[in-house]
Amino acid sequence: MFIALVLPACGIVFSADFEGTEVFRDLELAGEFTAGSPVTVTVTLTQAYPVPVALYCGYEDVDISDDERQVAFSERAQPVYEAVLGANPGDPAGEDKGAEAEALRFDFTVNEPGDYFIACFTVAAPENGIGRRFTVEAP
Repeated sequence: MFIALVLPACGIVFSADFEGTEVFRDLELAGEFTAGSPVTVTVTLTQAYPVPVALYCGYEDVDISDDERQVAFSERAQPVYEAVLGANPGDPAGEDKGAEAEALRFDFTVNEPGDYFIACFTVAAPENGIGRRFTVEAP
């Protein structure tokens, strides 16, 4: 997988090639990536379903035990964003391939240095999601 690294004046942006899922198209992280500094998440998605779709985003330290991995991600991760996307009445079959992409942006803060993983997914189908690893350095 190719990872692009861009160094803007105010921080770092991580992005990767990804073809997407039914809902998610991209997940980008931007910020200083130092403990206590905000990380900005941009999730690009489309909502083609004729029913509301609940989303969940959370992060966790990647250094967890096998026992901890047995617990559902949404129950062990630190939640950072939850939302419900409104229904798309454009296609009652949920196959509206022309649904407009939208970008959701939110910030969160990690207080300890370390290697982390963030994931966003639909609550009804957690396999329909997107995630990225990132590293937070000491200030």
